[in-house]
Amino acid sequence: VCILHFHPSMRRSPTIFSCDVSWISPREHEREILFARSYIHYINDDQKNNEIAAWNAKIESEDEHTQTILLTWARYDEYIQQTLQISAMWKNPIDLNLAFVLLFEIYTDIDTVNILLGGFHIWKKKRNNEQRYNEKKKQFMAHRCCNHNINLFSIFLFENKIIKATAVEFATIHTINSGLPIKLLLKELYTVLFFLYCSKNFMHLEKYIDSNGVLKNKLKKNYKSSKLSSRLFAILLLQTKKKMDAVTLKLGIWLHFTKIFVLSQSNTLDRQTNPKKMARERCKKNNSKLVSKSSRKSRTDQQF
Repeated sequence: VCILHFHPSMRRSPTIFSCDVSWISPREHEREILFARSYIHYINDDQKNNEIAAWNAKIESEDEHTQTILLTWARYDEYIQQTLQISAMWKNPIDLNLAFVLLFEIYTDIDTVNILLGGFHIWKKKRNNEQRYNEKKKQFMAHRCCNHNINLFSIFLFENKIIKATAVEFATIHTINSGLPIKLLLKELYTVLFFLYCSKNFMHLEKYIDSNGVLKNKLKKNYKSSKLSSRLFAILLLQTKKKMDAVTLKLGIWLHFTKIFVLSQSNTLDRQTNPKKMARERCKKNNSKLVSKSSRKSRTDQQF
């Protein structure tokens, strides 16, 4: 049995209008529609149309009786890689919806996207622009423009005369055309997490988890504000191992134990080279022992 797993990106392509069983069925008269998308626009260029309509197929899972094939829009796979590149340059995970609009609706060049993002971040901090947006928020929400970053970016483009349409019109068009909001599947979320973990952006990793409801529900809230602990990262992996492929899971566990080993080695070296630290640690241990002894004595006195 062959099972087709359609990634949400398949519905997002402007030129993949529908899909039916004939994609995999050898029977000519079988035409059961699996999904259909409203017609938006047609690009009068066969080469561009073929590029936008392209999709990738890969085996997601298989056993003796069944085989699951994942179908993903080819531009979406490319978009994930480009988003990671931009995040690496900024050392911060950017909003996925904003990245999608920038990369596929306005510009395809990463350098141009970075320049625009730089200008956008500077603009946000000046003249209380975010506060001004909060006053206009209802106008965007009335047109079902729910992504605040896209809405803010639309105002930025309009005020800098980069677009001719109004900010609300621009946000509405791109929200409908791009099928926003974009939400990554768990496996794709962990790809972003691994990227941040490998690049040691622990603060941004925590912010990313904190802003993502799916991940936040999977995690315990006992981590510090400065960094994400290795133990918690291992919990994250182990809690969701059924939804991740074996290779990704092994990679994550390997990263987890490698980091623990490196940290333990650096701590031992630091102790050896820093006698003051060693003295402080000894004092702390002695104090904790004295406190525990005194608490025991007080308990025994209370009993008698």
